[in-house]
Amino acid sequence: MKKLGLRRKWVILSVVVIPLLVSCDFLIGLTKSQDKGRIVVSLSSDMHGRTISPPTDLIVVAYDIDGSGPSGNSFHYENASGSLFTREDVAVGTWSITARGKNAAGGEITRGTVSLSVSPGTTATATLLCTPISGAGTLQLSLSWPAGTLPSPYAEATVTSSAGAVRNITFSIAGTTASWSADDLQNGYYTLGVKLRTSGAGSSVAWSRTETVLILSGSVTTGSWALAESDLDLPEEGVIGVTIQ
Repeated sequence: MKKLGLRRKWVILSVVVIPLLVSCDFLIGLTKSQDKGRIVVSLSSDMHGRTISPPTDLIVVAYDIDGSGPSGNSFHYENASGSLFTREDVAVGTWSITARGKNAAGGEITRGTVSLSVSPGTTATATLLCTPISGAGTLQLSLSWPAGTLPSPYAEATVTSSAGAVRNITFSIAGTTASWSADDLQNGYYTLGVKLRTSGAGSSVAWSRTETVLILSGSVTTGSWALAESDLDLPEEGVIGVTIQ
């Protein structure tokens, strides 16, 4: 009878203690989970829809993502695809997230950084727009026209940055070709306005074009136009314009 009573005590003790231990483990795990948060970042790249671009593949197919957080916490993730990146169980505090957009060849073409604050047991969200990598690129422009169509051709252009800074350009003329090149344009988007005049600066415009240009760090962007006579707005022969005041 004593042995039977002792067994009953152990059974009762097991029924009470084991669930209590399980509950404690659950509560500890829950507390740990609540001490951390979750990051969701919406990714996008502004690298398309430009009229004149370098020959580089501008389609972003994957992102390498680095996170730098509080107390030395960090993470690195390669080849994230899609437009959403999620990271679970991150330390509470301020995080800096950097994404590097890569094309199919693995070349880095865009980059962006965003900061966000993670609170316990919550999801922190942010939108990260990746833009062209900082640095200088090259712009090469050229145009040609049929011989004998322009008495004294003169070509000029303006290159206007997205911030509104204007650069005035005068082309070099060699026969029936005008050309210009510069390798010190900073990455970004520009508005290019080109004019070909009939006979020197200030003369009538025979042809003009406005384009949007993308400059990438370390890349060459080329704009070239081979004009036919039908493309040119030429004065009619034998017609003299007189202004009477």
